[in-house]
Amino acid sequence: MFVKLNDGNTIHQLGLQSFLNDSPVLTKKYVNDLLQKGIRHFEITDLFGNGHTIVEALMEANIPRKDIFITRKIWSKGCNPNDLLNYCKSTLEDIGLNYIDLLLLHDPIDNELYIELWRSIEIMKEEGYAKSLGVSKLSVIQLLELIRKCSIPPAIFQMEVSPFNRNSDIVDFCEDNSITILTTDVFSKNMRSNHSVITNLANNLQTNKDKLLVRWACTKKFIVLLPKDKPSLGDDYNELITSLDDDTMKELDDLDEGLNTSWIPTVIKEKDRDE
Repeated sequence: MFVKLNDGNTIHQLGLQSFLNDSPVLTKKYVNDLLQKGIRHFEITDLFGNGHTIVEALMEANIPRKDIFITRKIWSKGCNPNDLLNYCKSTLEDIGLNYIDLLLLHDPIDNELYIELWRSIEIMKEEGYAKSLGVSKLSVIQLLELIRKCSIPPAIFQMEVSPFNRNSDIVDFCEDNSITILTTDVFSKNMRSNHSVITNLANNLQTNKDKLLVRWACTKKFIVLLPKDKPSLGDDYNELITSLDDDTMKELDDLDEGLNTSWIPTVIKEKDRDE
């Protein structure tokens, strides 16, 4: 299942989120297992240090590069814009790639510089090193400022979104501006896994609760990066992209309570200012 982005590129709706594993052998085995299940979208991040191993496993699988989608998450803390651009370019070869499908500016904690940081990764797209660009965890005001001041709008916005935290203001803003939502937090850290509505709906649909939550996100056309250790999702990933009916979606949407389970730098800074 593919979703078309605002820049004309397409992205696989399901993928594997980045994960920490110090063993190259185990890392490659896990990637190969996911390839056998049909997953073609893989996220890598420099923080975990195994991006090159994941890429090696993908290349060794002899799947055409055009059929693989790689998201690279760039942690920008402490970077100035020039350093970020040089780093992105110089480390591509180290990873084993000559371009990235999605370059994601992750948690731009240096909020005063996020516009300049974005302009740096715009150059990556303009020069062919990245096909699509994304950003995570900005407020609506910051996202609007980024769109107004930069020449290439984000194709992807990564954020926490689940039935218990729909983040409707940002989701609606992104929809109005043709920005696709990507989530790695659809399970709310299992904090509501025993909720009676989730349990009853899963039973009625003859599925399990984790699959139900993924199907909720996929029905909304979000991109979902799945965690490494979720055996409850099974082997048939086609089920995960099967849309839910309107009544089921409404029951799930009505669970929204603003439950935030992730650290959001913009919220923390706003609280600091209030104090």
